[in-house]
Amino acid sequence: EQWGDTPNRRSHSGRGLSSGALQPYHVADKTEKSLSRSERLKKHQQRRIGKKPHHCFSDCGKSFTSQSGFIIHTVVKPYCCSQCGKCFAASNTFKSHLRIHKGERPYPCLDCGKRFSYLGALNIHLRTHTGEKPYSCDQCGKSFSQSGTLNSHQRTHTGEKPYNCDRCGKRFAQSRELTRHLRTHTGEKPYSCDQCGKSFALSKALTIHQRIHTGEKPYSCGQCGKSFNQSGNLTTHKLTHTGVKPYSCGQCGMNFARASTLNRHKRTHTGEKPYSCDQCGKSFALSDKRTIHQRTHTGEKPYCCYQCGKGFAVASTLIRHYRKHTGEKPYSCDQCGKSFAVASTLNTHQRTHTGEKPYSCDQCGKSFAVAYNMIRHHRTHTAEKH
Repeated sequence: EQWGDTPNRRSHSGRGLSSGALQPYHVADKTEKSLSRSERLKKHQQRRIGKKPHHCFSDCGKSFTSQSGFIIHTVVKPYCCSQCGKCFAASNTFKSHLRIHKGERPYPCLDCGKRFSYLGALNIHLRTHTGEKPYSCDQCGKSFSQSGTLNSHQRTHTGEKPYNCDRCGKRFAQSRELTRHLRTHTGEKPYSCDQCGKSFALSKALTIHQRIHTGEKPYSCGQCGKSFNQSGNLTTHKLTHTGVKPYSCGQCGMNFARASTLNRHKRTHTGEKPYSCDQCGKSFALSDKRTIHQRTHTGEKPYCCYQCGKGFAVASTLIRHYRKHTGEKPYSCDQCGKSFAVASTLNTHQRTHTGEKPYSCDQCGKSFAVAYNMIRHHRTHTAEKH
């Protein structure tokens, strides 16, 4: 099978080149050789610390440490892959690229056995074992194992955002950020759950979602041992031990551990409900409440129990259901030690100790600890009227 095309002497712009077009390489070589020793040392140091003074003026935003590398990028890429269309300036780079399509990984790591298509990729990987970080930021001194990671980091100092969205004009410091952003315009969700078929725009979001099916909770609190499926939830939980709530509501003075929780709380004052159902027009203060509501129209139940196959519209309902199989009762009464599978059941139980009866009958004023008991009592009044 033909994996690569014959070199076609194609330029970056797509125009054909005569043999004379390769002369810039020779000019660059002569320029490099004519440099004094101190100048060559300076260029070497630039490569070492990750400085790349030669910038491409096209939209790609790439920079290069040497003039010859810049010329290769901008002028000649005669070796083109017939599988994906990507073009290369050097035949050895082209041959290495073909291994991606063939699945060849001839370079093994002797420490862990992982294999790579490129020798350069193996060398970068080896730094995870050695801890070597040869590329240093001249602004803050932070070190990195890859020059590309240093380049991305340096943009935090310069504020440079070379990657531009052609839909809305928003700019990004890293190409992967632009790629993720474009999915907000296209609606593309390339990462699918093999359990329930739900799709996601980000691979990280899929990983977090899959923990609903597996029950995995890899983030544990060092103080109480409680586990969470997201690191952010653990961070928020830790604040319950410290009591720190740095975000305050200007209306009522209520404090919150997270800025996003404060923003949601503010809607209780303003009455804002920015999320509307396109089926019935009902509005919600929270986007996730709208998502759950929409499932009443679609009948979708994306959260399935791997034990019995039962489906649920809400993840928290599935988590509670799992406890029927496992017998887990994580909510304990601090008065008598009795445990419960559901937090609301614990709250109801605790009223037997406190004597609290928050549900009152609007007909006779009688109070109840449980809402259902009040509803049942209320029927005695409506029955009397009939």
